[in-house]
Amino acid sequence: MPVVALLLVAVALLAFLLYRRFRGGDRLEQMFRAICHARIDALVIPTGDDGEIHIDHLLLTSKGLLLLNIKEVTGSVFGSDKMSDWTVIAPERRYTFSNPQPGLYDRVAAVRQIVKDVPVEGRVLFLDGASFS
Repeated sequence: MPVVALLLVAVALLAFLLYRRFRGGDRLEQMFRAICHARIDALVIPTGDDGEIHIDHLLLTSKGLLLLNIKEVTGSVFGSDKMSDWTVIAPERRYTFSNPQPGLYDRVAAVRQIVKDVPVEGRVLFLDGASFS
């Protein structure tokens, strides 16, 4: 019987940890529902040079199309328009990633080539774990 109780405690702990890990997704879903009429996730479209480009989220809003590039980082983010690499300083480590803005500009341009007369905007969205100084 103690093994069963221990197993139940382990399952409950795992469920709690999974809930804490993914509860931000619920807020993201709420935000999507509040600002868009329709959404396509993980979209791949052609580029003008026979390549493909990946779009995290394409939202149909009352003002046109909105491309969202979501970054899920935890820590202080240091970056600017002119920096090629941005740095994240987290409590347990420090790392860099490419400036997300040039890629976003390419994605917006690729979508504009397809939809011509529809306004298209793009944004990089950092989730709750990121802070900018």
